[in-house]
Amino acid sequence: MTDILYCPYLNKSKTPVGALHVYEEATIRLRITKSYNIYDLKIIVENDTKEVLRKPLYLIPEYDNFYNVCKQICFVQNGKIIFACLGDHHFDASINGLVPISTTWPSMHSEEDIDSVIEQVQLFITSVGFKTGCVNIESRINTIDGKAYLIDIGARSGGNYTPFVIQYATGFNFVEAMLDFSMEHTDTKQIPVYNGYYAYMVMHSKEAGILKGITIAEKLKSHILERHDYIKRGQNVRSFRGANAACGVLLVKFDSNEQMQDYVNHMNSYVKVCVLNI
Repeated sequence: MTDILYCPYLNKSKTPVGALHVYEEATIRLRITKSYNIYDLKIIVENDTKEVLRKPLYLIPEYDNFYNVCKQICFVQNGKIIFACLGDHHFDASINGLVPISTTWPSMHSEEDIDSVIEQVQLFITSVGFKTGCVNIESRINTIDGKAYLIDIGARSGGNYTPFVIQYATGFNFVEAMLDFSMEHTDTKQIPVYNGYYAYMVMHSKEAGILKGITIAEKLKSHILERHDYIKRGQNVRSFRGANAACGVLLVKFDSNEQMQDYVNHMNSYVKVCVLNI
């Protein structure tokens, strides 16, 4: 029988759960519509997947009624969150409504929502005994009970150059903080200062093919802090169904939230990825 694991934080939930299992490179998602005891759930999972599951299953709460609160990176020191920076995910629903094409900072969510997310992250950190380092999370707010729920959490600083965007936005250097801990065995003394409107924008294609080139509008170019290209002209491009299909990333600074939302929500008008169909 495959073991099913869930951390003490999630055990306290009395709500229906969704079962997530990472099986080699495939992800199996099952819809569990009511609460079961752990042994009955194990049998249901194994019967429904018809797989020889060789790794543990991890259970996460799953809801139909939630809205995105998104991405956050925290730095934890001696078991306590000393720095947290919440941003808002943006998606291209015409390709994949689950993989973000951008994250923008600062978050436009209410202070109450942000505090709720930080509270849940701290509860998780305390439950698992994590002491010092970066924590990358994604979260959702349930529209029924108003509570924050973590849907993804890992001891890392995040992809798409997220820690670098946050450093631009706040001055907090995650690399320096980790080196202080791992090399000097000292606590970081950094004092973040929030300043301006920042984002990463993922250059991506809806269609697979051969990359002809990427055209960036002149209006956007003046806002670009860094550009990182992953795919060269003439190389294969995949449809943006997952984060690993990105063509590259732009780190950008904007003059206002309104300007930032316009560029990000109409990215296809400002960043055009041209491909030859194959």
